[in-house]
Amino acid sequence: MSNPFFSAVGDFAGHLLAGLLLLLVFLVLYMRSTPQEEVKLIREGNAAAAIGLAGAIIGFTIAAARVLSLGADYTEVAAWGLIAIVTQVGGLFLVRLMFPDFQAEVEKAWLDSLSEQELSANDTDSERHIQNSNTDINFEKSAEKIKK
Repeated sequence: MSNPFFSAVGDFAGHLLAGLLLLLVFLVLYMRSTPQEEVKLIREGNAAAAIGLAGAIIGFTIAAARVLSLGADYTEVAAWGLIAIVTQVGGLFLVRLMFPDFQAEVEKAWLDSLSEQELSANDTDSERHIQNSNTDINFEKSAEKIKK
């Protein structure tokens, strides 16, 4: 006769591992789908990157929690989890298609807000990093306009 407590602990551990695995797959695919390097930006103190990644994680975990609560077995959980991943990353691509200049406009507004000292190489009090991604052509066009 099996103990219901140990059975429940085993179920919990299985669901926890399944959820963590789905989250790991989501994070890898999401971060490869964005033009910026979120982890690098977060380590540099970029709050917007941290908030954006946290929002994506929260959005995915809401869907993953529902998948885990309704999944009959781990095959079904994996299938619906992959559907949730595709939906979330697909939403990212859809937003980028709907607003192709959004990232360039945000970065231009940020550059416009910086003082001359912050833009100069002599700014020793704070470091400002601008990431130029080869995957975002609109940002490169916008950067050329700024230089002119």
